Amino acid sequence: MDTKKVQDNIRRISRSGKVSYQVRYKPRGRPAINQCFDRLDDAQKALLQAKVNGTRPIPKSTSLGDAISEYRQHLKKVGQLTAYEETYTNAVEHIMTSVGDRSLESIERTTIETLLATLPETLRRGFDEASGATYAPSTVRKIYFQLKKIMVWHSIRHRWNMPPDLFPSKDKLLPSGWDEDRARIRRLQHGEEFQLYSSARRSLNGKEWIRLIALVLETALRAQEILFAEWKDISIDNRIWRVPKKNSKTNKARQVPLTERAVRLLKQQKPETAMLEDRVFGTWKDTRTMGLTFQRICARASVNDFRFHDLRHTAISRLVAEGHPIALLMKISGHSKYITFEKYVNLTDTELVSQVAQKRDKNRTDSRKEKA
Repeated sequence: MDTKKVQDNIRRISRSGKVSYQVRYKPRGRPAINQCFDRLDDAQKALLQAKVNGTRPIPKSTSLGDAISEYRQHLKKVGQLTAYEETYTNAVEHIMTSVGDRSLESIERTTIETLLATLPETLRRGFDEASGATYAPSTVRKIYFQLKKIMVWHSIRHRWNMPPDLFPSKDKLLPSGWDEDRARIRRLQHGEEFQLYSSARRSLNGKEWIRLIALVLETALRAQEILFAEWKDISIDNRIWRVPKKNSKTNKARQVPLTERAVRLLKQQKPETAMLEDRVFGTWKDTRTMGLTFQRICARASVNDFRFHDLRHTAISRLVAEGHPIALLMKISGHSKYITFEKYVNLTDTELVSQVAQKRDKNRTDSRKEKA
């Protein structure tokens, strides 16, 4: 007997010159199906029917808001509500319910098409019209896939049949992950770091703000990675900051080495929070709250068109300018792809001269000395 997989749940069986097609499928909560057919199309029809019979129509009474709440509670229960999950689940909830708490049945392909068409021109939550801050293509993609993830999860959990054309595998309307025209190249310029510290000092919790800004510049951590970090993640003696996967955007844990300045800043921070909070920075409840306050600090400092995430751009550019191996820096920053890492690097003219011209001059001088 010879067997060969034709597709998922269907095998071609050849026995004594006779060919048949076996369907093996286990619907959730129902008995397993194991049948043989002489024709492949009959086997495919039987499999499709078995899958349809194992599902129900889209529930009319369930709203998207209910599905989102249930999804969030499930992640909390199983300990998988990472900072990334929480951020983009909240974004989906805000965007989709801002036009009314839709029922799951009312979400059609046209709803998704409208979402993809309007989000790039929609003002981001928490920003005023003067800022002109709209949703970047990469953020549109994340919101799209988070909405898809929530609906797929709910359909599997409650066994209802989600229309196959709602989220096509290759959605032509989905924007590219990186828009070159909108790529951020902003980093702190000469004197701006001092301006930020001066402005932060005048804020509520001014000293904590200064330490927060300085630590991002020393570690290149993302906003959620530093905001939700706990003291147990940090070994001051070994000079290591461990980023757990629950706080990481990529859902991968990593280790970040601490400079002497970073150690000094953490030692200053610990007495103020260790007795009250497990978190290193417990003043701000989420990255949105922190980001809005940071915008006010920037406005007061006259540091224009600068976001909290641009501190990370600055930190990575400085690390590259110091001449560290790129592979090592990608491990520290948490980038798995060089094309993404490259977008964060924006060297000044002085740094370019230092990295290339001065090093080439030094190598030539050393070479002449060796020949002499």
